[in-house]
Amino acid sequence: MKRLPSVGMRARVLFLILLVLLPVFGLRVFSAIDDRRAAIRSAEGDAYDTARIVAQDQQGLFEQSRQQLFTFAQLVALSSGRPIESRTCRPALVTFIKHLPNYVDLGIVAPNGKVLCAATTRAGVDFAREPFVRRALQSQRFAIGDYELRRAVGKPTISLAYPVLVRGRLSSIMYATLDLAALNRRAAETSLARGWVLSIVDDRGTTLVRQPSSSQSIGRTVREAPLMRAVLREGKGSVKARGVDGVTRFYGFTRLFGLESGSDLHVTVGIPKDVALAASTRKAKRDFAVLALVALGTLLIAWFSSRLFFLRPLDALTSTAQRLRAGDLAARTGLRARSGELGELARTVDEMAESLESREREINQLNADLERRVADRTVELEAARDELESQNAELELQTVELEDHQTELASANDELEAQ
Repeated sequence: MKRLPSVGMRARVLFLILLVLLPVFGLRVFSAIDDRRAAIRSAEGDAYDTARIVAQDQQGLFEQSRQQLFTFAQLVALSSGRPIESRTCRPALVTFIKHLPNYVDLGIVAPNGKVLCAATTRAGVDFAREPFVRRALQSQRFAIGDYELRRAVGKPTISLAYPVLVRGRLSSIMYATLDLAALNRRAAETSLARGWVLSIVDDRGTTLVRQPSSSQSIGRTVREAPLMRAVLREGKGSVKARGVDGVTRFYGFTRLFGLESGSDLHVTVGIPKDVALAASTRKAKRDFAVLALVALGTLLIAWFSSRLFFLRPLDALTSTAQRLRAGDLAARTGLRARSGELGELARTVDEMAESLESREREINQLNADLERRVADRTVELEAARDELESQNAELELQTVELEDHQTELASANDELEAQ
């Protein structure tokens, strides 16, 4: 197994500091997440509140139309005993519509869908398939049509219908065709922040109003867009979705009316994600930059101060240990006066060195005494050996003398025997 490279004390200190700073960064990450969620909730709330305000403002225009249609319906109901003639009715409608600059047509439709009288539309035109006529016939209440580009007026419009009831029976339908430019002018009065988008769409997903103004958006149907699916499904609320222009926004939306005829208009206000999160993003970047600077400063301080507080004492301890290993028992750390764990370790090393030096002196003294005693004993042994050798020489001499004496005795015996 390959051995991992050793890590120095300075690197370990820096790593420990990073571990200490890690929870601080973690807390800031959680704080940034909370700030981001709060910014999203605030953006969705602001968008929804703005959509409600715009809806209330636009309702004023539609309520005016409803009241006017109601008044016309009552007048038509009062004159229901006489047939409506276009030659007498149309001039009155033309005169009246001149005082209504937001409208391009005003008229009366029979229950079979035929136009009885209108300011700009020719009498006899079949409106039976027009959405506003069908919805008014079905609900017998105020109804709103869909987006349409009428050839007679050459403008994008939306028609409003009010049924005329006589003795509980539908006798005719009053309608007014509203120029969508009026809705756009009304919406343009709403103060929108930079990047915000205001739209009014119908139940088909067709854009009727768009602010900031965009002529390409008016009349465009985006029913399958994620925003429209949420609008048609929930009616009111907020959602994060990508717009048809590819920009992700936080949208607030609400109904303009709560119509039971199955058709309604919807107001949506979108705040770009980048705009909504700009403040929280700036705050997070600033805080992380400050933390990074603090961490960098802490690491630099640790890097340079570690020499004084850790590396220099450790170098002294290492050098002393190496000298002791080499046999220099006089080596000392010079850190006995230092406080703390390193000072305690230095004192222990110095005391160990003193103990080794003292023991070496004792051993040297014992060796000297032993050598002296061995030398004395050697002298004694040499003297004893010399004396023993002297005694051996005397014995040898005596032995020779004894042998000579024995020889003499043997000669004497021989002479005696000879005699």
